[in-house]
Amino acid sequence: MIRGIALLALLGWAAAQTLVGTIGAAASALALDPSVRLPQGSYRVEGGLTPALAQRLGDAARWQNYEIYVLKGPVAGVGEAALTRLKASFLAAGYQLVEEAKTRAGKETRVRLVFQSPEGRPVLLFAIRAPRTFVYLVAERRP
Repeated sequence: MIRGIALLALLGWAAAQTLVGTIGAAASALALDPSVRLPQGSYRVEGGLTPALAQRLGDAARWQNYEIYVLKGPVAGVGEAALTRLKASFLAAGYQLVEEAKTRAGKETRVRLVFQSPEGRPVLLFAIRAPRTFVYLVAERRP
């Protein structure tokens, strides 16, 4: 048990847990659109948008139907590759990239991608990378 706790701390689990709350089951596709595949090691977060994530997002009130995920295990350290796979998965599912922004805040890198779905609705992909932590969320723009 102690080794398991130490391993989770080593992999940044505590940082991700603090940022998002309760981490649920493994996920391989978005609930919003199952044609968008998720990186291996993705776990869906239970409980919705936390204040910590809302603060980092900035315009949380403009979005709805949040799906929040965390990469767990060794793959959390390869956030850039996971982000590239996520972007490619959206494009392969017929989404068009309409906005892209990247910012740094301390040890965090935040990437904001806005896609237009094949049906014409804006969809946000917001990712936070920090040492041994990778959290991302997907949401639809409110009407």
